[in-house]
Amino acid sequence: MPLQMPIWDQQELETGLRDFITLRDPRAIVLLTAAVDARFKLPVYTLGLLDVVGANGLRAASPAGWRYMAAAHGQAAAAEITQSNGRITSLASGPHIQKAVDALIALHRHEEVRGQNYRVVILRVPGARVEAYWLQVGEVISDADRVWLYLAVNKRLSTGMLLPAEVFLDAIRDKDFAQRHLEFYRHDLAGV
Repeated sequence: MPLQMPIWDQQELETGLRDFITLRDPRAIVLLTAAVDARFKLPVYTLGLLDVVGANGLRAASPAGWRYMAAAHGQAAAAEITQSNGRITSLASGPHIQKAVDALIALHRHEEVRGQNYRVVILRVPGARVEAYWLQVGEVISDADRVWLYLAVNKRLSTGMLLPAEVFLDAIRDKDFAQRHLEFYRHDLAGV
């Protein structure tokens, strides 16, 4: 069984892009002309540092919106749509988007994933500067959930790792990483 992802909605994307930017923009062209096997729509969940260092873990991840991303014509692009109003809030392109697309294509081919019934969502931990694909077994957080890391600055994690969710959380929870970032943000916000 293939990985579960929302159906690409060309009309929704085109309408959103038209309201945001000209359809002649190179990023819009990539998103609208990519081949079926090189375009993806995924829900985006965010997880705060307080939940990473606390006991809540992935149960505290909350839906933030959707990401359309695609690769075509030697370029990659992504459009972010907010959960609150369903509008495109940003467009991005470049190597980091190509990396996200390549990681998702590689994930589809991964031995441990093929034949599994995972729901794929993007997991963003902004305070730790980490993004990953969260492979959910069901609606409830499970020990069988996995995380496929594709963007990280954490030296304890390498991109392309398929990890049990708790191992992933432990790696970004360590005192040298998440705790340090949390203290930075607390100090930064205290001055506001």
